[in-house]
Amino acid sequence: MRVAPWAALVGLVLLGTVADMPSVVGQGQCLSRQERRDAVESGRVMRPGQLGRRLGGKVLRLNLCHGTGGLVWQVTILGRDGRVVGHIVDARTGQLLR
Repeated sequence: MRVAPWAALVGLVLLGTVADMPSVVGQGQCLSRQERRDAVESGRVMRPGQLGRRLGGKVLRLNLCHGTGGLVWQVTILGRDGRVVGHIVDARTGQLLR
């Protein structure tokens, strides 16, 4: 299978972005798909669709994880300017933590 050169570049950028996430989120501390769905449906956390609008871009990768002060969204965004940026967002309030 042949991969477009730009796809490989995006993959490398995403890998670097996730590796640069702060220690707010530890390995193995993210919720499963079902746990994430339950948290969203119960209203304990903001809906993923709100994150892209709030952060000004398209969500490329999203994880709901345990942070030091509660649940956080670990988000990788493709910004309107074409840059790929990683953010940590308070999952309940939507406040940008990093």
